[in-house]
Amino acid sequence: MAYSSRNQYLSKTEREQAAVLFEALQQAAAAVTAGDRDRQTIIDLVRSHCATVTELDLDYVELVDPVSLLPVEQIDHHALLALAARLGTTRLIDNIVLQTRSPIIAIDGPAGAGKSTVTRAIADRLGLLYLDTGAMYRAVTWLVMETGIALDDEVAIAELVATCDLDMQPQGDGGCVVTMNSMDITAAIRTPEVTANVSTVAAQKAVRESLVKQQQAFGDRGGLVAEGRDMGTCVFPHAEVKIFLTATPAERARRRACDLSAQGYEVDLAQLEADIIERDRQDSTREIAPLSKADDAIELVTDGMTIEAVIEQIIDYTRNDHLSS
Repeated sequence: MAYSSRNQYLSKTEREQAAVLFEALQQAAAAVTAGDRDRQTIIDLVRSHCATVTELDLDYVELVDPVSLLPVEQIDHHALLALAARLGTTRLIDNIVLQTRSPIIAIDGPAGAGKSTVTRAIADRLGLLYLDTGAMYRAVTWLVMETGIALDDEVAIAELVATCDLDMQPQGDGGCVVTMNSMDITAAIRTPEVTANVSTVAAQKAVRESLVKQQQAFGDRGGLVAEGRDMGTCVFPHAEVKIFLTATPAERARRRACDLSAQGYEVDLAQLEADIIERDRQDSTREIAPLSKADDAIELVTDGMTIEAVIEQIIDYTRNDHLSS
């Protein structure tokens, strides 16, 4: 049964009978996995199973788009199956997202939590696309430079990014091949010239809006892992797996200090921790794409954990709950 305060109004017998709603949704999910995509077929299946409890009075069974909530006739990638019913004097509701694609894993968290390393490893081990959002901004920057548009010409850049054909495909070791208008630019976007200009281009609102739409288009295909500040809250709010990867500021400062010391730099640990706390404040209060944990995300505090342990825990969760089929 779905958790709800209204369950307290059900008798013991009604609680047992109410389980038919969850069973009906699970049968629908199994039917989609087996190849059923038709709206009426799925709704009829749910109604038929619910009819086995004669005391249950269905209010509605609907198959809709998870974002717009408009009815869908065929499931292309995913759809929301929702129902409401009355059992005795109690009205019950439940829903499930039906999907025809591999899952999306969204990993958010503060700077210095190890998101990039973890995300690449998970993508590699599960055979999924690592959606390198940084590479997407680099690709647009490369295109702007190639076409000779001024870096501060936001109108021209907005038109350019809205019409370009940017694609990414999985590559070994968790990497990806980046193409722009069918040209492989995987190496070209890593030049010092692109690196020097990417911040200017990425800061433009139109660029972000366009690339978020493209990221969501990749999500429609499914089978990807993405990391950032708002992957699970804004970009992929319906991701099947949401992880909020974090560590205390003290732990992140310690890790950063180890990295810097290994490179021969002198380290002020207290200052590093203060800088991290300030960065967290800025990231969580920014107007666009603030750092935030999704309500349905699993928070993983990695203090005392090795990178390998973090990777294994996320993979185990994904396999056990979302890759069983």
